[in-house]
Amino acid sequence: MTLTRFIGLVFSLVLSLISWCVCAEPVTVKVGGYSFPPFVNIPDDPNQNVNGLTIDLIEALNQLQNTYQFVFVSTTPKGRYRHFNNGRIDALFFESKKWGWSDYPVEESDSYLNGGEVYIARKVAGRDQSYFDSIKDKRLMAILGYHYGFANFNSDEIFLRENFNIYLTSSHRNSIRALFSGTGIADIAVVTKSYLHQFLAENPEYKDKILISDRLDQVYNHTILIRKEHALKVSDVNQYLKTLSEQGKLQAIWSKYGIHQP
Repeated sequence: MTLTRFIGLVFSLVLSLISWCVCAEPVTVKVGGYSFPPFVNIPDDPNQNVNGLTIDLIEALNQLQNTYQFVFVSTTPKGRYRHFNNGRIDALFFESKKWGWSDYPVEESDSYLNGGEVYIARKVAGRDQSYFDSIKDKRLMAILGYHYGFANFNSDEIFLRENFNIYLTSSHRNSIRALFSGTGIADIAVVTKSYLHQFLAENPEYKDKILISDRLDQVYNHTILIRKEHALKVSDVNQYLKTLSEQGKLQAIWSKYGIHQP
């Protein structure tokens, strides 16, 4: 073997190794998340880590495979659209395409968890389910950037304030506190069933103080939204979710947060 041929073979081998190492690197998937308990819990204490179903699902997906590396990126309900456009985030968990995503280049996974939102009010003598028959004449507490059934999923704050007597806040906890603040700022708050379950488990003294509507503001089917041009495909996500479900890991995550999914 001539020296030139030997050097050529070594060079080819090095290129192959470099190519293999590059291909072996997992593709990063930036998962956006905003305060949406119990899906994303952002603690008041900055020294505490963000937690919730989204974080647990990210960990489960990373343990399941090594083609993609899912990482959490903090955003806000309103800011998530801008962050999607500028490439800060590639995907969102526990989302729905009808929450303002119809004009964005996203693909949607199969639904993997159902949920809903209810109206709540203070329990007082003589108040029953008929209190929720009309919300137009009530002072409402809702979350800035969220989409609600009573507003036909229009989250624009100007629209909401022009058409409803509404106060927009940043968290469900603030909404519940407003009902009991004594300031008269709110008659009704809209909260997710999953968060309300968690709140009452942590604060059992409120169980006899809160009237919960039988009527739902909306029922949603959670999906994962993915940037269309991203290497991660919907077919991959659907297979991963199926595998995690078959392994019982999805159910374990739901149960951890008190969610009972058929």
